Amino acid sequence: MTPYANLSRLFISVLILVILLMGAARLARPAEDGTLPQPATPKSSLLSESMLYCLGLAHGALGNFEASRDYFSRIRESNPSSPLAHSPVALTHVAEGQLDLALYWMSEARAGDPGDLDNSGWMLLLYDSLEAHNSSAQWSQWLSNRITNQSMPIAAQAGHQYLAGNFDLALQYSNLALNLDLPRRWSSDAIFMRIKRDEALANGDPEKGIRVFSDHHRELFQEQPEITPENITQATDLALLLKISGQSNEARRLLDAVLTAYNRPFVAGGLLRADLMPVRAEALAILGNESESLAELRRVIDTGWRVHWRMKTDLNPNFNGVRHSAEFQAMVAELEADMARQRSRLQDLAVKGVFDPAPLPNAVL
Repeated sequence: MTPYANLSRLFISVLILVILLMGAARLARPAEDGTLPQPATPKSSLLSESMLYCLGLAHGALGNFEASRDYFSRIRESNPSSPLAHSPVALTHVAEGQLDLALYWMSEARAGDPGDLDNSGWMLLLYDSLEAHNSSAQWSQWLSNRITNQSMPIAAQAGHQYLAGNFDLALQYSNLALNLDLPRRWSSDAIFMRIKRDEALANGDPEKGIRVFSDHHRELFQEQPEITPENITQATDLALLLKISGQSNEARRLLDAVLTAYNRPFVAGGLLRADLMPVRAEALAILGNESESLAELRRVIDTGWRVHWRMKTDLNPNFNGVRHSAEFQAMVAELEADMARQRSRLQDLAVKGVFDPAPLPNAVL
């Protein structure tokens, strides 16, 4: 069972619990004046840490980020060093496009558990998204001496090298992960497969790229492709290769499945899937629906999507049909300006001593 499947089951279970609790409140005995008692706000002392964590995740999945952060803050009230109390807060800020705050909370998570390389991978990914190049280069060097076969930090390294223009090194990381068949965590496989797609495009051999996708994602080649949050980005990238290779019908069938899946609950957005937000815009661009694609990209930017933004916009061949439009270029410039503002805010926090970019105290934003 995939990590995403486990999390989806968790969300459903927690939502069922919440519904049962609400139902119990409605069935409670009315007061003398005939009114129903209002359900009390749960107190930290009455809820286990795990339950608070699950409730925080459930609210985050629904996009209720303030409520989500409130549950995680209750964990910190009773156990300030809890590993459940910091990194999920960072992910709520990722979902809202506040990457500076996400970096702060991820650094807090690292302080509590320096050995967790996933958190360190997130530090690199966030610095890259913020385009804090000096800091991301230092974090990449720090991670390169520590990771072995952990899929998330390897994906962060592959993405970093891609953005830094070191495509051969990005390809080495991707090949390593795919050859080892590492667990597909935090969209790591989507990064590896995108780099393999770009290798095929650079070599002018889309058919070879299609074969790579066939080796790793047979479910995308079925008559009715099985699209999940775990493979929706890969499906979109495969569709581009199919289109370029002249297999337009196959590409359209796959993209139709992508667009249908995107509209299902919990597929894109929320606490854990903010990186999937632009997939619909990409699919529409490949289909040639330029105005719809630009409108959808505008929507997700306004919603707060920022993570992986450079890799998913002007470095993304899926947007070739719209990249030269004034509207697309304006959106890229808007994202660049926002990252500059967030870097400035982060620098202010560092100067005030609120934020410490450890283990690299001399990191320059």
